[in-house]
Amino acid sequence: MKAKRFIISTLSVLLAGLLLTAGLQIAVDPLFQYHTPWFGMEPVLTDERYQYAGIAKNFEYDNVIVGNSFSENFKPSVFDRAFGGKTVKLAISGSTIKDWELLLNIIHQRAEPPKFVFANIDPYSLLASSPDAPGSVPVYLYDDNLFNDTGYFYNFGTLSIALNSIRRNVEGTVPDADTVFLQQARGKETVIADRDSIDAVEGEPSVDDAVLRASGNLDMLLPYVENMPDTEFCFFFTPVSILYWYKVLQEKNADCWYAVSYLICEKLLQYPNVRLYLWTDEEMLGIISGLDSYVDEAHCSPEVCELLTLRMRENEGLLSPETYGEQIDKLFAYTAGFDYASLLGEP
Repeated sequence: MKAKRFIISTLSVLLAGLLLTAGLQIAVDPLFQYHTPWFGMEPVLTDERYQYAGIAKNFEYDNVIVGNSFSENFKPSVFDRAFGGKTVKLAISGSTIKDWELLLNIIHQRAEPPKFVFANIDPYSLLASSPDAPGSVPVYLYDDNLFNDTGYFYNFGTLSIALNSIRRNVEGTVPDADTVFLQQARGKETVIADRDSIDAVEGEPSVDDAVLRASGNLDMLLPYVENMPDTEFCFFFTPVSILYWYKVLQEKNADCWYAVSYLICEKLLQYPNVRLYLWTDEEMLGIISGLDSYVDEAHCSPEVCELLTLRMRENEGLLSPETYGEQIDKLFAYTAGFDYASLLGEP
């Protein structure tokens, strides 16, 4: 009898612990899977991959920013002022096109489609992963299957996020959602000193293979453009720095990037609800080659991102089927003819 009571007591304590843990996760819901914060709490943003699916599902917004780390330095508040309405940022550092597709699928299922979707688009993003490769986000948070949510209820990682959310709200130290993931410019000398090494290349990369991979990735996004005709999709070519272009040239990827840039324009500009931007004016070329406004060789500062937001509002740099070829050629001619030796202090 004592053994039986011990087993029953142990199981009762275990069950109570499981119910308490699940109850805490549901009530606080730090990943926002079921509701926005209750009890007057503010959302505590700490993990893009785990929290952005819930924001896409349950928060109120009119506009959304998706993409990878190139879009992280945009401030939603700037988009609010430029385009009106409420903007949320769902750009995930290191994300793949597959990850973007999962977010767009959630956005597409909402009762009210967003007015604007903003996203960086560039050869790097379309070539970084194979179209049939799995994404980098926890898929169980991005679907509607309640039976796999035990990974949320009984997870020490998410429990830690819940407890941190409570602590931050009690202490009044909730990070500003507008600036939480921003990175500041570090200056020309630092960017040059910390640039990535050039990978050794044997032979020329295949342009045909690059176009095939990029086309497969791009085709994952196009159904959402087609099926959300009331949403304006604003894609913009990422203004990576001249140091990044140096890496592209040294690794013999320029021809691949050139072909993929044309592919992007050819595919996207056929849709009436797409705006596609590329900035090749003197001011922007001065920014990408000056380097002082960059976090590293790829990522520009929040101040430059604010400038780009205002340019999109005024439709500066807007491409058309008649103009995109000229603008792409201008950018590639500039980067190919740049004096990299002087920039890097090389003989």
